[in-house]
Amino acid sequence: MADISLGNIILANTGKKGILPPDQDGRYLLNAGGFNMPNHAGITYPANDYVRAQIDANSDLQRRVKMGYCKMEVEHPEPYFYVIENGIKYAKPMTDLLQWINRLRSYDPLNICGLISEVLFKFENERNPMAPIWNYIRCEPFGPRGPEFKESLANPRHNTAVSIRTQISPFKPGETRKNVEYWTGYDWVSEPGMIHANKHMTAGCESFLDDFGLRDNIRKFAVKDMLEQLEEALHTEVTDQDALIRVGGMEALDHFRDVLNVMKSNYKSGDAGVVKVAFNDIF
Repeated sequence: MADISLGNIILANTGKKGILPPDQDGRYLLNAGGFNMPNHAGITYPANDYVRAQIDANSDLQRRVKMGYCKMEVEHPEPYFYVIENGIKYAKPMTDLLQWINRLRSYDPLNICGLISEVLFKFENERNPMAPIWNYIRCEPFGPRGPEFKESLANPRHNTAVSIRTQISPFKPGETRKNVEYWTGYDWVSEPGMIHANKHMTAGCESFLDDFGLRDNIRKFAVKDMLEQLEEALHTEVTDQDALIRVGGMEALDHFRDVLNVMKSNYKSGDAGVVKVAFNDIF
């Protein structure tokens, strides 16, 4: 019987050894996906007006990056909290919509692994708004889980992968284009959505819905009903001070209003969308 050997097919016959050296400041330049191109599941995130606005040097995303606020976590957030009761730690599902929205825009202090100091873009054709836009991040290990991230980056046999963290619009059955409504940053993940968003394919956003593993429980919803429930949730948090503190305060509610206003401008009340399990899964 012949011997069978399985190895890294990305590096095979390329002459590369999987080593990505940092720059003089200890930062690593990584492929980080892109827009106007399909990911491994055939989903495309178009460079809509919001995405193009974030490319601008004075955008909200670029401001957070320049000010040193754009961190990375190990894997994308999930809609639950870890709590300890009677000495036992377990995951408690979030039941508050605004808590989940605030979680997507914030960081778990114990799960931070990196800091992003630059988000870079390469236009395949600047005159064609539908042409691919490749993006890269310059990042460095940082935070409690930074040593793990550094070990991954330094180990030539581990293919460090990153994935964009976003909130997307509701989508309709069969749609393969998903619009970004808020762009938090990037996380270090086990496997990227964009095939090339990894260390071994670096020359030097996915959707949270795909991470939930709920593909078999899809249902339609009326956009009008969704907007009404979001309005009700917003009103409840503003009038309930305890709830306001629980979801992150007025700043979090301001972000929530922004998302709600974008949805109102992008969708007509008669439109239908599709989500998995509950309408708030669109976040």
